[in-house]
Amino acid sequence: MAKLMNNILSACGDYKELEDIRDYIKAKAQEFGLQESKINNITLAVDEACSNLIHYNINFDKNKNFCINVISDNKEFSVLITDSGKAFDLNKVKSPNMEKYFKEYRNGGLGIHIIKKIVDKIEYKASDSKSDTNLLKLTMYI
Repeated sequence: MAKLMNNILSACGDYKELEDIRDYIKAKAQEFGLQESKINNITLAVDEACSNLIHYNINFDKNKNFCINVISDNKEFSVLITDSGKAFDLNKVKSPNMEKYFKEYRNGGLGIHIIKKIVDKIEYKASDSKSDTNLLKLTMYI
């Protein structure tokens, strides 16, 4: 079960954490006053990002954690996801050719494409000599 400490949600490498993450994001977005459509979009984007993180980065290791924090001002609502795993920048992933995707009857693999389509801004900072954590920031504008 995800844990909330100092307004930061800590979750582990288990898909069961996703419900708590979605609830946290929805509550914060509602508290901030985002429109319902934007609440749904940011919640979906965070869910997709965290699903990928749990599966591909943490490899379902329940002993590995990542954190989610929300920051906002009067212009934007941002969700920060930090982890200590392998760096992965969503911005470097090319969008799929959707016509080809459907012709090949493919299944899955659209999470990053969806995130890019529904949030207003994506920022990524990989771990380096100054920080051992990766930071993904997903932002919705008011």
